[in-house]
This record gives sequence, C-alpha cells and structure tokens, in this order.
Amino acid sequence: MNRLNLVVTIFFIFGCVNLQLPPAPPQETPLEMANKIIIHTTDSPLDAYRNLAQTFIQSNFSLNNTDDLLLIISTDWKEGKTFGGQIKINVFVKEESGHTQITIKGKWRGDNLTSDAGITIMDYGLKGSLAKTTFLELESAAKLYPNGKILYARD
Repeated sequence: MNRLNLVVTIFFIFGCVNLQLPPAPPQETPLEMANKIIIHTTDSPLDAYRNLAQTFIQSNFSLNNTDDLLLIISTDWKEGKTFGGQIKINVFVKEESGHTQITIKGKWRGDNLTSDAGITIMDYGLKGSLAKTTFLELESAAKLYPNGKILYARD
C-alpha cells in the first residue's frame, strides 16, 4: 500500500500539471520548465569531457557509463542531498559554433523505486518543492565544472 501511495503521489506531482511548453533556446537566467543545463566553455571537447568526469568522481559521483569517443557520461543513481530519492545525471559534450557545449540532463526516482527509467528533472514548482529541489541538485552538479558559462534550456 505504501508503494502505491508513493506512485500516486509522483504521478500527481509530475503528471497532473500541464508540463508542455515549447522548446526554448539556451539563456543565462533560469527558465521555467528548463529540463537541461548547458555549459559553454573554451576547453576542447575532449578536455571538457575529461574535466567533467574527474570533477564528478571527486564529488563522489559514481560513473556508470562513459564514452570518450562520443563524449558521453552517465552517472549511477546517487542519493539526493536535499530531498528523498535519487538522481542520475547524463552528460553530452560536443563542439558547436566554435566553442564546446556540455549538456547536462537528469532523472529522479523515489527511494522505493528500482526502475532505471526515472522522471525527467525540470525546473518548476515552489521553492522547497520536490521538482525545484531536484533541479537545484542538477544545477549544483553543473556548477562543479570549473570554467564555463551556465545556461538553461528546454527541449
């Protein structure tokens, strides 16, 4: 019964609100319903990939999947710092318009859930809400990167 209550609560929090907004290009100020954080840096794509992997490891993230050819990093599920549940971070690095772009997205799942699917982390809700705190956790992971400009975007 407890698990059923949790699932119903999650669907209520994330599913009952109309979460459909049009895509939005990267911008410097936090964006309503942003679901990705982008870092622009002058580092080469390979250096950015290596720096980010090293930064995550030093911050106690466990790397689940890395590909130094495609420049992709995926972390294992990690306990959140300020909320119940776990987060998983996916990173994609590429060169675009003369600079390196690091795209960071995340998933959240409750403590009692074992599915790898998770719920996409988005920036919405009131301060202290589950949605807001999980996005702030994703943002704090992005801020670990030492020399980049952080932008917010929506798919």
